[in-house]
Order: sequence, then C-alpha cells, then structure tokens
Amino acid sequence: MPKISIINSIRDSHTLYRPIIFYSAGQADTDIAAIKQLENAITDANLVGKGVFITSRGEDLKKQARDIFNEMHNEEHKINRVRGLLMDQVSELDASIINVIAKEKVWNDVQEDKRYKVTKEFKERVNQKYKNSEAVFEATKNMEYEQIKKYILDNPRNIDTFSKGKILREMLKHIDGLKGCGTVLSKGINGDNSLIAIRNSYGHMLATELEKDHDTNKCKLIRNETRLQVENITEVSKYK
Repeated sequence: MPKISIINSIRDSHTLYRPIIFYSAGQADTDIAAIKQLENAITDANLVGKGVFITSRGEDLKKQARDIFNEMHNEEHKINRVRGLLMDQVSELDASIINVIAKEKVWNDVQEDKRYKVTKEFKERVNQKYKNSEAVFEATKNMEYEQIKKYILDNPRNIDTFSKGKILREMLKHIDGLKGCGTVLSKGINGDNSLIAIRNSYGHMLATELEKDHDTNKCKLIRNETRLQVENITEVSKYK
C-alpha cells in the first residue's frame, strides 16, 4: 500500500489528534533516504504539523515514542484537561437525569407503597430551596447599597453565581474605565447566544443531541467567546 494511502487510512479511522510515528527500517547507509521518503509522503498528504512524526528505528524510535507518550500523559493530567473531563462527564450525567426523569414510565413504575418517599423527597428539596431563598430575601429586602455590599462580602455563598454576574455587570456599567468591560460581560451572560446560554445547553443535553448542531463554527464561537470573556474578567480583576 502506498505511504499516502497508509497515512489516510489511519487518519480516517483515528482522531486527528492521535500522534502517529513512522520509522525507517533501513540500514544506516539507507536510513537517511528512507526517512526522506517518509517526510515526502507526509508533505504530499498535507499532514505536516498534524501529529505525524518521522524517526529512524532503534534508540531514536524509543526516545521519540517515550517523549510523545510522556507529553501526552502530562497534558492529560493538567488542570484544564481534568476540569474539561469532569465538566463533560457531569454534564452528561445531568442531561441523562433530565431525560430519564421526564419519562412517564419511570414515574408510573415506582412501587405504589413507596411513592410517598418520592413525594417527601420532592417537597424537602423544594422547601429547602424556598427556605434558602426566603432567608436571603428576608435578610436583604430592606438593605441599601452599603448593607448589600457587606452582606455579599460576608456571605458570598448565599448568592448564586449567575446573580453575582448580573450584579457585577450592573456595577461595571457605572464605573469609569470599566464600562467597556461591563458591555463585554453583558454579552457573555445575556441572551440565547451568550456563553452562559451555550454552557447551559451543553451542560444539560446529551452528547448525541448536541451533535446535531455541533460543528466547526460552533467550536470556533465557543473558543473565541470563552477567550474574550476570560480576558475581560481578568482585566476587571486587575482593577484597583
């Protein structure tokens, strides 16, 4: 099989990001020519810089493979990769829970003499959420600006992150020098096309459902918007 066909065959059945090492099996006197042939094949297949590596056989092959595997191992254990894996799996779990609890059969098949436990669990969850919200409401309903500031600073966990984002956006709109940052943040948290809305859809839909609209343009949008929002909030964080 021609070298280019081999390369394309591997790429068709594996992810683009999986590294491939081609090595020369030639003797020392033919090794240089063999490696050159492999490099030409990579160039012809337009795969230069796409995870395809060329090396000679023996210690060079071992070293090349060891270096690549160690780098892959280290990359997979970085915080952002692990965070991404965690978010991906938790999002899939959340989406599955949403889908399953929406099936009437699941509700119908609960043992009748045990349904009171489901009712009790539901009411406890709703009641707890209500109590938490009511407690915050009662504690803050008559507060003015300085008191609200102190309450949030003293009780950061009592206010949900989305509400904090809304409050911060309003604050930035009225701080000289940070109004532009407020506009950027507003774009990230408001509307159906905001980063928060996209995050919510990716976090509460199954991967198989997301695939219908998941394409290169969506990936580009997410990467650009996340970069913009992180850079923006980093700039706000530097404010003194």
